[in-house]
Amino acid sequence: MLRISGTLFINCVNVAVIIALVVLQDPSEEAMTWFYYVTLTIVVILNGSNGLYQNSVFGLTADFPAAYTNAIVVGNNICGTFISILSIATNLAFITDSKSVALTYFSITLAVLIVCILSLFYLTQVEFYKYYVNKGKQARIAEHATRPSLRQFCETFKGCWMQLLSVFLVFFVTLAVFPAVLAGTTPNRKGEPWNSDIPKDIYLGLTVFLNFNLLAAIGSTTANFVQIPGPNYILFPVLLRLLFIPYFMLCNYNVDDRVMPVLFENQWFFIIGNAIMAFTSGYFSSLAMMYAPR
Repeated sequence: MLRISGTLFINCVNVAVIIALVVLQDPSEEAMTWFYYVTLTIVVILNGSNGLYQNSVFGLTADFPAAYTNAIVVGNNICGTFISILSIATNLAFITDSKSVALTYFSITLAVLIVCILSLFYLTQVEFYKYYVNKGKQARIAEHATRPSLRQFCETFKGCWMQLLSVFLVFFVTLAVFPAVLAGTTPNRKGEPWNSDIPKDIYLGLTVFLNFNLLAAIGSTTANFVQIPGPNYILFPVLLRLLFIPYFMLCNYNVDDRVMPVLFENQWFFIIGNAIMAFTSGYFSSLAMMYAPR
């Protein structure tokens, strides 16, 4: 529990430092070097603490029924949806004032992190939580659980390698295109008139980030009610998702410097493709994680 609360506290400190930088430091060439190194340090610390936090939370939910493991995935995607909406709202509210956008965005983020810490201490006192955590401890004591040997790791891996590979491939495809490739896909070249009914200021926020996070959350939630295919066949549709990588490369990605031809020029090929990719990312990652402990 200390690892979870500790990493949340570290994130709070980092976000507070970001807010202080926004308020106290105006952009200037003199401050560019040290500002760059401070930003890079914050990014490294945030990613490290987030990795430890996520692993700790998944480890904690191992004592709970399988549906609660999926709840973590759903929560991550809902969080992404909330952040996307927040980003769009702040950009619309402060179109010409980037400082106000950053200050509002990170202030709300800090408030949410503080609420998470307070809710964590409350939830650990709930009887439901205590029941499953104590049940897990008793099971490990009854089995005289010690540190797993290499042989035990290998035996466990043999039983769930397909699900583990599926999780890896799902996130491999997703992270290969999101957000870098998707954010680099625009409906027109530089200097050309804006060629979309969606305003330019919120185009990426709406078609890339909100589209992805919302559909991923829906996909993760769907896995609670529909489990198709079964644990022995999940790898096949996951392998088909590899086609998303060339698909998005053939959309309007990097239109000014690309060598490959654009086959899917219409923006709706990109938007609908992103929606399908996001839904399958949430659905199959949740399904594989739910199947693995079985």
